This record gives sequence, structure tokens and C-alpha cells, in this order.
Amino acid sequence: MNLPTERLRYSGVKRIQERSFRDVRHKDRLYLGNPPKAQSEGGRYRGNRDLSYYIANLPTFEELTFFDHARNKTDDSEEVRVLDIGCGEGLALAELKQKLPEVKAFGISATDMRVITPPDDLKPYVDSIDYRIGDAHKLKDIFRGESFDYIISTKTFIHLGDPFRVLKQCYRLLKTGGIAFIEDPGFWLTAREFSKLQQFWESQGVKAELHGLLSMSSEEITQLAAAFPVFNNTRSDFHIAIQRSPEAPRLPMPFKYVKSQFDLSNIGHSKPYVFNLDIGN
Repeated sequence: MNLPTERLRYSGVKRIQERSFRDVRHKDRLYLGNPPKAQSEGGRYRGNRDLSYYIANLPTFEELTFFDHARNKTDDSEEVRVLDIGCGEGLALAELKQKLPEVKAFGISATDMRVITPPDDLKPYVDSIDYRIGDAHKLKDIFRGESFDYIISTKTFIHLGDPFRVLKQCYRLLKTGGIAFIEDPGFWLTAREFSKLQQFWESQGVKAELHGLLSMSSEEITQLAAAFPVFNNTRSDFHIAIQRSPEAPRLPMPFKYVKSQFDLSNIGHSKPYVFNLDIGN
């Protein structure tokens, strides 16, 4: 299927952002009123994510989980700043603070989910979270003046209309050396794109680890593509851990949104885009 490559104007991208934010708030209301219905209508929508879920589902970085990194950081820091994008009820952050008192926890949610009463032992920790309500597409404005050692997010980017914008803002909000751990960043890649994105970021001084079906060597990808040609054009989801580098103050994203009504290669994602290394940032 040949897709048009005419760039989608910012006004069109902005409409996608606004629509996805409305959709997320609708799913939040469903969850607050009827969690089972929210699960069925929201697809991969999931509330009540505790710390064990984050540790199990977020990618590792340098073979350590985000919890391992945070715990190690507390050994030489009086304060470790952690932001959870799509924090829901705040259970994961509360458990993190319970285990690591040095953590200063921040969260953002489209809807205030704290109306759900937490377990008694976690309530003081939920109450201590710097909890903000708003659209993650405006992350930089909502957390203006803040910076973080770690940014975490699960089951959130897949609901964003413009995940590229949010990922770039995550990177800007990290301290130098800080790491963002993202479960399914909301865009899918072919094997070729996966390999080229890793090479591109490396050439820009950005250290990123991409995990998932395509987390294999270039030689393994080539062998698989030769055995199964359809693999070259099949997009797959993945997870990403990315560290802010002093050599790269901004995160270059070699993608652009294009005018398209429906993209069969991108089922489940309402964001028509192309991978293009020629468009710069």
C-alpha cells in the first residue's frame, strides 16, 4: 500500500493531540465508573498498576531495571526525582516512595484518579506525590522549571496522539545522565526502521536501548528478513529506555506525520507517519 508522504500540517497534528486527550479522559471516566467495561472498550487500557507491574514491564537499561537504577542512585543522592507519565492512582509511585524514602515523586494524569482510595499503608505516600492533571502533550509547560533523574511510563504512550512530541519533551526534562523508561512508545517500526533508528541516535550521541521483538543484532534481522520477506514491511511494537546525553541536549526524531486516512501497516494506531532520516529534527 503506497501512502502519501505530504507532511501533515501542525494544525492537523494538534487536532490529533486534542482528540487523543479527549479519548483518554473518556477511558478514565469509564475506568472510574466501571473498570471491566474500560478494559473491554479501552483495549490495552489498564488502571491499578502497582510497582511490581512497572518493574516487570518497563525495559531495562544497561541490564538494570528502573527500580535498580533508582535504588543505586539513592546511595549517593539526598533526593531522587521520578516522574510517572500516566500515573493513574499513583500506586507505583507510592510504593516506590515507601521503599525508597529519598524519592521525590511526580505524576501526571489526564484525570484525577486519586478518588480511588489507596490501601491504608500507602495513603500517606499517595498524598505526598506532586500530582498534576493535564495533557501529556504539554509536558514541558506543565513541569516547567522541573528536571528529573528518571521518567517512567506504562500503558500511556499507546494512547497519545503525538508520541514523538511527548518523547522529545521527556528527554528535555531529564537531567544529564537521567533515563526515561517507556513501555511501548506509541509508534511501531519495521525491522529496517528499528535498526536505522538505533544507528541514527547513536550517531547523534544519544544512548538508547530498544527492546522487543526486534531486539536482535543487524545480522539476525538480515537473516530473518531474508527468510521471511514480509518481515521487512511488518511493523512491531517495542519498549525504549533512553538516557540524556550532554552531547545531545535535544532528542532528534527522524519521523514526520503524513496526510493519510488509514494505514493498513499501522493498525491500532491513528497516527499516520513515515520514518525519514532526511527531515532532521
